[in-house]
Parts: sequence; C-alpha cells; structure tokens
Amino acid sequence: VSADLEGLGVQQYVVSAENNEVVVSRTVGKPKTWFLYRDAPFQHQATIFGAGWSYENRVFFSSNNGNGIYEIEMDTANLTTKSVGAKLLGPSVKSHGNDGMNCMAASAPGQWTEATCVLWGE
Repeated sequence: VSADLEGLGVQQYVVSAENNEVVVSRTVGKPKTWFLYRDAPFQHQATIFGAGWSYENRVFFSSNNGNGIYEIEMDTANLTTKSVGAKLLGPSVKSHGNDGMNCMAASAPGQWTEATCVLWGE
C-alpha cells in the first residue's frame, strides 16, 4: 500500500491482520513495524484472516472462520496512537487454506457477497 503514514511523504507498506490487530510494516529504507488496534473490535473476536488483497490502494481481508470481509481504513491509521479503523463489507465463507488474489487493474466490487469471493471450492 502507498500511504503517508509517518508524515514523511508517501511510502510503501505491507499490511496484515489477525484478530483485532493490524500490522503495518514499512518496506523501503529502514524497515519498521507497527501493531495497530481497531478503534472498535472486529464483529467476531476470534477472527483469523487468510486471504488479503488490495484494489486501488484499498486493503481487504477475508476471515477464514467465515466471519466476513473487512476493509482496513488506511486513511484512519495513526501510528502514534496505534489505532486504525476497519469496516465489515460483507460475508465470507469458511476456509482452511487460501491465498489472496486480485486482478491488478480491477476496481473493488461495489457490493460484497459470497459469490463475489468464491472462485473455486477448497
């Protein structure tokens, strides 16, 4: 993701998520990692995120437990207060093994449904 999270201009970051924690790591210059917490908990506390992907610099994660698809609201990320927003966008299906995949030139779906995310079964 490209963002100005440190007030030093736009830089590249890798974003991951597990439970109520969002991990942001700087990928250029001297590496650094921040552990951010949601302003409000994810809808389901025990959420393990497997697939993660981005569209147009927006970050999404799908719950392996079938607890939904979330967008991490990177414009709310605050490295000083260690907080970030996330919103539930739609349902996800249970999965025991997956990877993120996206079409690099595509826009994010306007509405998220199980059909939007299921390309093939496990």
